[in-house]
Amino acid sequence: MSGILVVPTLEKGRGGGHLVRSVLLVRELREQNRDAFLFATPGVIFPVDNNPEWCLSDLDSLHKHSWDFVVIDRFKTTRQEFKFWKTVAPIIGIDESGPCRNECDFLIDLLPNLPGTLTPNLTAPWMLPLPKNRRDSFFSRKELEPFQILVSFGLEDPARLSLPVTIALAQNAGTAISVVIAGLKPRDSDFASQPMIKILGVIPNLREHLAEYDLVVTHFGLTAFEAIHARVPVMLISPTRYHEKLAQNAGFFTARVQKMIPITNNILALVQRRSEEVSLRFNLESPDSLASLLAGIRISRPAACPACGDRSSHRVLARFSSRTYRCCKSCGLIYQSRLNSPPVEYTKDYFFDLYQKQYGKTYLEDFPHLVTMGKERLQRISSYNSGKKLLDIGCAYGPFLAAAQESGLSPVGIDPAEDAVRYVNEELKIPAIHGLFPSPQLFALAPFDIITLWYVIEHFEYPKEILQEIHYLLKPGGLLAFSTPSCSGISRRVSMQQFLHNSPADHWTIWDPNHVATILGRAGFSVKKIHITGHHPERFPVFGSMGISKIFGLGDTFEVYAVKS
Repeated sequence: MSGILVVPTLEKGRGGGHLVRSVLLVRELREQNRDAFLFATPGVIFPVDNNPEWCLSDLDSLHKHSWDFVVIDRFKTTRQEFKFWKTVAPIIGIDESGPCRNECDFLIDLLPNLPGTLTPNLTAPWMLPLPKNRRDSFFSRKELEPFQILVSFGLEDPARLSLPVTIALAQNAGTAISVVIAGLKPRDSDFASQPMIKILGVIPNLREHLAEYDLVVTHFGLTAFEAIHARVPVMLISPTRYHEKLAQNAGFFTARVQKMIPITNNILALVQRRSEEVSLRFNLESPDSLASLLAGIRISRPAACPACGDRSSHRVLARFSSRTYRCCKSCGLIYQSRLNSPPVEYTKDYFFDLYQKQYGKTYLEDFPHLVTMGKERLQRISSYNSGKKLLDIGCAYGPFLAAAQESGLSPVGIDPAEDAVRYVNEELKIPAIHGLFPSPQLFALAPFDIITLWYVIEHFEYPKEILQEIHYLLKPGGLLAFSTPSCSGISRRVSMQQFLHNSPADHWTIWDPNHVATILGRAGFSVKKIHITGHHPERFPVFGSMGISKIFGLGDTFEVYAVKS
């Protein structure tokens, strides 16, 4: 059985938040019937269970399982360590800020990062392990009760802020405020003159006690968002300038130990408003579970370039909520990894409703135009192959098959859309197979003179395997022709981010006409012609003209004509 492995940071100075939430994540995943484990070194004391049976602490036990993916909550993963985990399974990084941040297959920032930081797939504070106990509102304090402040800087407090912050608060507050501090055991003499201070050690399940306080003083991190969700006003004191920038960017009220602000009614009202704004900004009123997201994930990630097989590390171009795009440095192919398979089914709606939204008419309404385009493509094909036996992969409702038949060829189609194949067989009277390529039925019909894929090859997750099958089905000297979106057209040049964002979810790959000969050459084909199409000069009006678009190859699509070597 495959499972999910969670790897927290355990080094001193990193605080306890990573370990706490990793433990909670594993437990919740197991409650949702996922086979989840924590990887930790021997001797770790767990905040909720000591030596739980779902904790792995050696490589032998690690390799006894197969893993769907590894969740690393390591803060800053070293390159050597990241290289190891990459061999185990696909990697989901949680708040990863190390040198391998952009190499994670998927990147989730539960704590918001600074602008300009490498963009994650998802920024989701609402998926933190948030408390169930909450106050009615940020302004729901009862005036007659003593004002209670919680000061907490984590399990370790590496910057040793607890003592100076507590003293500064007490000195400014006078006798009206009782200060409660977690995680600190100072000498009695440190607080001899501060009788309103009550000292606690580590509070089990602290987040469920936050609602008991009127103000939480902490640094940027897990406790800050937990308190906001509990509707408790939060003031942040930052151990470093970096933490202060994070706090200010997220919108928290911040202060400094050296200039502690007296907790007046006006200051408290400002802290309350800031806290409420943070809650609304990060959707903390509608929390969701990270475990629920991870429990439903089945990552699709090529172990190597899906077109040329290159296994080196490939540059991440863009990240979106459910997909990550990389570019192969060997062949220039852009390909995606996905949290789950794309939700696109090639039903009748795909060719009617979706097609109409994109082109203003249904597929069948556009049929005559598509037949005309097919005849133009057949003229180019005839320059390199005079054979008659043609296979059209992804034939849809058959406009290219119809054009081929009118031109004297003997066409056959294949398509996963049942309604489309029925139309081709019954209305066009052209043989077509319902199913996915490659289909065993095709081997009985092979070999073919010509095999075509018009805006189809990008729908295959592993085009290398598809090209191998096509090579096998073609006669010696047979022709492969296909069209596909271009990653060197004007849309990509204007904005790579927007271009990839607009790429359909079921387009697993995006091809570059400048590198397609390399990919096809490795698959046993010799490229004869690349025809740039999809010119849209209106998309670059300053210099836009059809002539310029064609001269510089700025079309958003292209066609390839290649002969089997």
